[in-house]
Amino acid sequence: MSLLFNGTTSDYLDCASATNLDNLSKLTYAAWIYPTSLAGDEFNIMGKGDPAGGLIHLLVGDDFGKSDILLLRVSHITTSAIARSANNTVVVNKWQFVAGTWAGGSNSPKLYYGLTPATVAEVSYQTQQAPVGAQSDDSSYKFIIGARANASSVDIPFSGELEYLWVFNQDLTLGQLQILAAGPDSLNGIDNDLSGTLDLIGSYRLFAPTTNQNDYSTKANHGTLHGTTRGNDSPPLALYKSCTFTMSMAEKVRVF
Repeated sequence: MSLLFNGTTSDYLDCASATNLDNLSKLTYAAWIYPTSLAGDEFNIMGKGDPAGGLIHLLVGDDFGKSDILLLRVSHITTSAIARSANNTVVVNKWQFVAGTWAGGSNSPKLYYGLTPATVAEVSYQTQQAPVGAQSDDSSYKFIIGARANASSVDIPFSGELEYLWVFNQDLTLGQLQILAAGPDSLNGIDNDLSGTLDLIGSYRLFAPTTNQNDYSTKANHGTLHGTTRGNDSPPLALYKSCTFTMSMAEKVRVF
């Protein structure tokens, strides 16, 4: 089961700001989401942000007159790297896999979307903008899931259910994202076919509304949960795919 975020600033996961989450030179943010509202505002899935618009974040919703979009923004001093999908890419009341990638340097970000692992594909864009100038320093801002950090607390909270979320210091390919979307078969939260080949720095499965939330990567970017309740459903994953491993009692309680 997932966690339900109620669309207010009381519901979010605070993953702090470890050095390995700061100023990523390449990145992938990916998640299974079930939005219950997309109207009239932005709804942040994850990232590092400030009141001026966010430093690195993946979001859905309505953005500057664009409706029901998926957006990745990586802030730069002169011109930010931005990818904004076509209108009506994202829908409400359905599980969907979303991802944003950036290969660093002067590359434009890319976005991916699918209702099932097999249908994950690159989106159609209305904006795909390469960065200009130095990358903005995000080291003083927290990595937040379900909202966006600002100078005092959080804003643009997500409305709906979240369960699986991943962060890589690497731009994943479409093929790798399709494998990722199919679900984990190891305790680090990704498929064994991807383990050891990717720079995974955050792996979260949100299913119990407890204060302490594990990062299942090796980076220990654990989170502190504020608010939320247990959700009603889970995304369409191929779980427990020939998975064999030794678990502690604690991991048996929190098993994938």
